[in-house]
Amino acid sequence: MDWSTHFPTAAAGKPVEIADIGCGFGGLLVALAPRLPDTLMLGLEIRLQVAEYVRERILALRLQQPGGFANASVLRANAMKFLPNLFGKGQVCLPPPPPNRWEHLGLTRG
Repeated sequence: MDWSTHFPTAAAGKPVEIADIGCGFGGLLVALAPRLPDTLMLGLEIRLQVAEYVRERILALRLQQPGGFANASVLRANAMKFLPNLFGKGQVCLPPPPPNRWEHLGLTRG
C-alpha cells in the first residue's frame, strides 16, 4: 500500500511497523512517535470524530516540532474488516489475551 499521503517524508515502500488498533485519542502514537523516529506507526480508529481528532493532533504536533511526528498517522477504518487489506501476511502481531480471559478462551495458566 502507498503510505505517502500519511507519511510524506518516509522512504517509498517503507512498511508500517506498528499498528495501534483502536487507537482512541492517540495517546500511544504520541508517546511512541518521538521514541521510535525511524519506525512508521499507524493508528486505526473506527469512530469518525475521534479519528479526525487524532489526525488534527498529529498535524498540530508536526507544526510545533518540525521534523517530529512525521512517522505517526491515523486512518479511520474498521480493523476487523480491512486489516488484511492494509498489511501483508506476517506483518501484524497481536498480543495474547489478558490472563483473566484465558479460561473463557479455553486456555490454561502456566
